[in-house]
Amino acid sequence: MKLSLLALVALSGSVAYCQCIGFVNKGDAFVNCKGRETRITHRGTVEQFAVAPNASALVLQHEQRPGRRIEIVSLKDGSSVWRPNRSTFDVTQSCGTVTGREWVEDANTFQLRDVLTDQLLVKSPYRQFACGADSKIVIGVTDRPPHLRIGTAPGHDLATIEQDNLVQFSISPDGQYVAYVTVRMELCASSITATNSGCVQVGVYPVAGLSINDEGSVLFGLGDDECVFGQHRAPNSCSNVFEWHAGQAESKRLMSGESPVWLTDSQASALAEFASKVTRSNHTARTTQH
Repeated sequence: MKLSLLALVALSGSVAYCQCIGFVNKGDAFVNCKGRETRITHRGTVEQFAVAPNASALVLQHEQRPGRRIEIVSLKDGSSVWRPNRSTFDVTQSCGTVTGREWVEDANTFQLRDVLTDQLLVKSPYRQFACGADSKIVIGVTDRPPHLRIGTAPGHDLATIEQDNLVQFSISPDGQYVAYVTVRMELCASSITATNSGCVQVGVYPVAGLSINDEGSVLFGLGDDECVFGQHRAPNSCSNVFEWHAGQAESKRLMSGESPVWLTDSQASALAEFASKVTRSNHTARTTQH
C-alpha cells in the first residue's frame, strides 16, 4: 500500500522533526518524506526556498538575470507577493521568521532582512547572523578581522575567517546546535555547550545549502561542476543532498538536489496540501479546456 506524503507525515507522530526534507532540483522545490518525493512548484527558476515557522507561507528565491527575486506564496490560498529586487539570497528559516542576506557594497559586508515583514534585522555587534526560533542564541560574524562567534555577548569563537562573505553557518531552531563551513572546505558542527566542533572534509566551498536540526543532524548540498558546466546540463541536475552528524567519519548521500532544509511536521503537511491543491487546480483547468 502506497501512502501519500500527508499520511507519512501523520504517521510520524509527535516528533517535531520527522524524516522530511525540503530541497531544490532542476529549478523547483520538492519534499522528500521517508523516501516519498513530492514536487511542490513548477517554475524552473527556484534556487532556494524556506517555509515560515508557522507554515503559513512558502518563500521562493528565484534566479532572475541579473540578480534574484523573492516571492512569498501563501500556503492557504496560493496568492503571492514579490519583494523588491535587492539581490537577496540565502533565504532560510531563522530568528523565528524567514531571513535573507543582502550584500552591502559600501560596508563590504552583509545585512539581514526579515523576508516576511520586509524589515531589516539588527543584532549588534553582529554584521550577519542567524539565531534560534526565540532569537536568544545567535551565531554570526563580528570583529575585524572577522570572526565567527556564537553567543549573545557575543560569546566564544568558532572560527577566524578571511572575509565576511567567506563563511556559511546555520543554527538549529532550538538554538542548541550549530554548523558552519569555511574556505578550508571543512564542515563543522557541535552543540553550543561543546568546547570543540566535530568536522569533516567536504572538498568544496561554498556548499549548496546548509541546515541543522534540533538533533544535530546536518543537511548540505554538493554540486559537480564538471557535470553542470562541462556537459551543459540544467542547474541542480548534478547536485546531491547529503546528511552528516558530528562524530561520523563521512557523510551519507540522500538524494539528487541541493539547498536542503529540515522541515517540521506542520511545514511538510502544509507543503503537501498546497501541492495537492495545485495539482487538482491544474487538472481541473486542463479538463475545462478539453
